[in-house]
Amino acid sequence: MKSEHDPGDRTAGAEASTEPVGSDARAELAEVRQGAERASREADAAQAARRVAEASAARMRALVAGLNAIVWELDPVTWRFRFVNERAEEVLGYPVRQWLDDPGLWPRIVHPDDADEALSALRAAITDGEDVSFTYRVRAADGRWVWLQHLAHVARDETGTATAMHSVLVDVTDSKRRELAAALLAAAGRVLTGPGSVEERLATVTGLLVPDLCDWAAVWLRGADERYRAVAVAPDGPAGQVRALGSVPVPDEFVAQLRAGLAFAVPEVTDRLLRAATTDEARSAALPTAGGASGLAAPLTIGSDLVGLLTLTAHAPDRYDEADIALAVDLGQRLATMVAAERLAARGRRLHDITVALSAAGTVAEAATALTTGLRDVLGAAAVAVCTLGEDEQLHTIDVVGAEPGRWDRYTTMRLTPSVPLPDAALTRRPVWLPDRAMVAERYPAVVASMSEQTQAIAALPLLVGDRVVGALAVTFQTPRSFDHDERTFLHTVADQVAVAFERAALADVRREMAETLQRSLLPSDLPAVDRLAITARYLPAVQGTSAGGDWYDVLPLAGGAVAVAVGDVVGNGAPAAAVMGQLRSALSGLLLAGFSPAHALEVLDRFAGPVAGARMSTVACLRLEPDTGSLTYSSAGHPPPILVGIADPTGEGTARDGYLDGGLGPALGLPAAGPRPQAALTVAPGTTLLLFTDGLVERRGEGLDDGL
Repeated sequence: MKSEHDPGDRTAGAEASTEPVGSDARAELAEVRQGAERASREADAAQAARRVAEASAARMRALVAGLNAIVWELDPVTWRFRFVNERAEEVLGYPVRQWLDDPGLWPRIVHPDDADEALSALRAAITDGEDVSFTYRVRAADGRWVWLQHLAHVARDETGTATAMHSVLVDVTDSKRRELAAALLAAAGRVLTGPGSVEERLATVTGLLVPDLCDWAAVWLRGADERYRAVAVAPDGPAGQVRALGSVPVPDEFVAQLRAGLAFAVPEVTDRLLRAATTDEARSAALPTAGGASGLAAPLTIGSDLVGLLTLTAHAPDRYDEADIALAVDLGQRLATMVAAERLAARGRRLHDITVALSAAGTVAEAATALTTGLRDVLGAAAVAVCTLGEDEQLHTIDVVGAEPGRWDRYTTMRLTPSVPLPDAALTRRPVWLPDRAMVAERYPAVVASMSEQTQAIAALPLLVGDRVVGALAVTFQTPRSFDHDERTFLHTVADQVAVAFERAALADVRREMAETLQRSLLPSDLPAVDRLAITARYLPAVQGTSAGGDWYDVLPLAGGAVAVAVGDVVGNGAPAAAVMGQLRSALSGLLLAGFSPAHALEVLDRFAGPVAGARMSTVACLRLEPDTGSLTYSSAGHPPPILVGIADPTGEGTARDGYLDGGLGPALGLPAAGPRPQAALTVAPGTTLLLFTDGLVERRGEGLDDGL
């Protein structure tokens, strides 16, 4: 049996200490127990609520992070940021701490063109309580312009006072860039097809690119020397500086890409690149490019021909991506199309001018001068020379412009040889294109010594009429020249026009020579020597390009010392009139030599002229002069009256006075006459001058005959 104080007997001991409990105590105990249970349940509920809140906050943070958007909370009074998520740094590059510590950050980076509208929208939201949504640009930390779609909501307390502004900002740059690219290309298309010069339209288009695509833009046109000249620059500030550079080369590392028609971005425009493009440090300093700038270049190409270059520069490193390059390529293609079309039209106009000048040329020499002068102006050539192929099968230089004195002397006559470009082109009937001096030295070493030191490029083309060579054309330049497709086509066309003009002018030369031979055979070869008379004559053809015509004159010594003088005019010109003139002159000469008086000779000539086609309406003035006595008899068949100028003889009636001899007037040949032809007589004193002429000397279009007389 255990003792009653045995510690192991806990039940017995407890029962031993238990006292009877009343009903009041039991109620109090139950209440305590219920309170404890309530507290436990409330604690459990609070803990559960905390867990729910934490989970909700975690879900909210995850939701904000998953929005792929900038989320911030702004104090509507101080405009300080209370909360900014990390997406702000990912999109714009500014750390979260900078957003929280610098309340002026956001207003400062908003694009100047968008700032007023953006700030006004937020102020209106705070004042009016309406949610707002708007789009604007902000400058990222790396210099890029980023488009943001901004949705803002203002929270208010029970009194309506704004307590917070909550904003969600979504990066919409990609879609905005596509929208702007489409609008830019549409606007550029309208400008490029509109009025204005090439440079004016290019300047307008470059202005459209600033500031959305770049801080400054330029369009450069390629010269034949493979250097580039800025013809359009935006904005206005850099324009003068860039144009002052003149023609500049492309850095060697980019030449292959441009020739291949490839656009490219330059992550960083270094001083080395600027010096390579501008050839020296002083000129490179003129470019409006700050340190850390990036660039983009797109070639302007038509087919395989490179006509120019579009460059964009931004004052931020690594600014341009594939989308920018694609846009620049599209825009560059449109610029190239416009430039090429204008160049084609300009060359067409220049070709027309040269063709008109060639068509107006009456001789081979005139055609050669029209060509060399016009072609040198059009191409900006150093020298232009043109030759014809003679019957001796050698080239004979007809005209050369731009060559230094004495430089072309050895090429005045050239035998057909493959060792000289110009004869080689004529010999092979193929053009010779020499883009630089090295190529000239390689193919034609014999000519290098005689070349000007400034000569860098040469083009030589045969002048062909069908398969027949009629000459050759040479053009030289003081800078290397690529001779692109358009230029070669232009020179081929000019050469064809020149060949035809030379052929036409050569035929005209032959016709002119024949006409001159005919005219010389029909007019006196020499004026006779007559005692007491000084005789002279001059013949001026009225028709350019031919000496043949219907005017004639004759001086015939007669028996007894007298002399007959006649001047006549057949209607018409050229060889037909000359043929009629020859018949009339011969007939009248025979009549006068036979002793017929002037009036009687004209009567017989009138009958002779009747059956001769083309002789009708011809006019003649015929005179017989006795030098010893001064006796003069004359008759006129519709011809302008001779003029007498000199000393009057005061001794007798019929003495000549200064003025027109208006006696002995009758109708022109072939017209009906009422009776014998009239004849007048007078005496002329020594020292008197007698002038006979045809109407071509006194008739002028738009003037009366009296004025001419």
